[in-house]
Amino acid sequence: MSFVRTYPEHLAAAASNLQSLGAALNVGSAAADVPITTVVPAAVDEVSILTAMQFATHAQRFQELSAQASRIQAMLSRHWPPVGAPTPKPKRPTPHRRTDRPRGNRSHSDGGLRYVAARDQLCAYLCRARSGLAGNRGDGVEWAGR
Repeated sequence: MSFVRTYPEHLAAAASNLQSLGAALNVGSAAADVPITTVVPAAVDEVSILTAMQFATHAQRFQELSAQASRIQAMLSRHWPPVGAPTPKPKRPTPHRRTDRPRGNRSHSDGGLRYVAARDQLCAYLCRARSGLAGNRGDGVEWAGR
């Protein structure tokens, strides 16, 4: 079983970094809004016009994704614990049963190997049966070849 450890001072540092990164992201997106969405074609030929349209389309998609990222960042900042706020002491993990001990007459270390061996024996028997090599195995079933 995995455990996750969190430290309040690390969470506070991450929260302050998240807020400053969000502010920088918003400023950068607002500054790049007009210049990248209004791309002027270099010439009047079809290639230049299509290239300018492609850049404008990518810029518009970037602005949409940037707005979505800004909303997600604002939501995280809003729900993140405030910097310097007291955090409750975490509960101790519940002790679980040890899984490295044998249970009954079966242990975990050889259970998988027994399964693989049984599966391989069954596959070999079925392959022989399909090819007609199984013959009469004494179980009352006579396998016929193809």
